[in-house]
Amino acid sequence: AVAWEAGKPLVIEEVEVAPPQAMEVRIKILFTALCHTDVYFS
Repeated sequence: AVAWEAGKPLVIEEVEVAPPQAMEVRIKILFTALCHTDVYFS
């Protein structure tokens, strides 16, 4: 989920990143979770 603005709904999007450069690595995230308490904006 991506938070583009505080107070707005989260958006489910695919995120593309550039290929890794020298001394960088790319990891593959298979699963993640988001708790309702993580979605708190004051």
